[in-house]
Amino acid sequence: MIKFPHAFNFNGERLFINKTQYGEGGRTALQITDAEGTPYATLTVNIPDIQLRPGEFLIKTWSENKYIAEHIRRLGLFTDTNKRFKTGFVVGEIWELRT
Repeated sequence: MIKFPHAFNFNGERLFINKTQYGEGGRTALQITDAEGTPYATLTVNIPDIQLRPGEFLIKTWSENKYIAEHIRRLGLFTDTNKRFKTGFVVGEIWELRT
């Protein structure tokens, strides 16, 4: 089981994945911070209209998250469910914690 915060290196920086919840609905939120706790990126998005199974969460894989999401996928911490969602003109991914 993954313990949070989880440390990893990205672009020469030591970063941390922190698992929290979005207030409404209690869905999983994954925030990336630096060693001082300063926010670096938010890996997830919360779109209440998208149905999720227990343990699934929405990953923002576009814009400023493109490269960090790809890097985190390769860490093997999460499983890509191969489900996709569309929001506006972009497509994101649905992941879950690796068991």
